[in-house]
Order: sequence, then structure tokens, then C-alpha cells
Amino acid sequence: MNCAICNIKLTKTRGCFKFKSQVLGEILVPDIIFFECNICGGRIISPEEGEKVIDYVEKKEQIAINKLPIGEFMTANEAAEILEITKQAFSKNYKIKNGLIYSAKIGGKKYYYKKSVELFKEKNNGKFLL
Repeated sequence: MNCAICNIKLTKTRGCFKFKSQVLGEILVPDIIFFECNICGGRIISPEEGEKVIDYVEKKEQIAINKLPIGEFMTANEAAEILEITKQAFSKNYKIKNGLIYSAKIGGKKYYYKKSVELFKEKNNGKFLL
């Protein structure tokens, strides 16, 4: 496999792979196999390794969210009120389902981070660096 920019053969490497998380910023994911260009530094990973990166980052993000103060979380009803929508519209919103509002399970029930809800109302995206 050749580099799309330099057209030289890529080197297969195992090591840390840099990934930019909307929640944590730049994060190093350990033990990933990737192909790297020795000239421009470009990197390519396989879909399987990409899944490993995504799983690792999602776990680290959830750990960070779970460390937020419990008193700053609210129920879906309270979050829906802030967004001025029904609870049904809140629970069906695909952006919310895809994690654009930080949430944590507490005692088996899902709660939403107030600052993230307020940011979602303002910008339609409640993600920010933790």
C-alpha cells in the first residue's frame, strides 16, 4: 500500500494512535496497528482497528462523564423542559440519542448533564471538552 500524497510504500506499525475526541481533546489510543508514511507522517488504519479506536475513546469519554458531579445531572423530563420540547420529542431526538448531550446511568436510570443540555439548546450540540 502506497501513500496517497508521497506515493511511497507505507510502513506497518503497532503503537499509539492519536485521535481527537470532542469530549477529551487529543487522546492516545494504545496498541493499534496502522500504516504510516515515513515522508509526510500520514497514517491509515483498517476498519477493524478503527473500531478498536472508537471503542477505546468511547470508554474513556464515559469514564470522564461519570466523574462529573452527580448534582449537576437532571432527568429527561427536566432536560425536555429546558429545551422547551415534550419528553417524547426529547427521547426520539436522533442527536440526543447519538450523544450530543452528555448522559450517565445512575442507579439504572439515565440522567443528563445540565451544562450539556443548556449548550445543546443554544448550539444544537451539547459537547464540550471536559
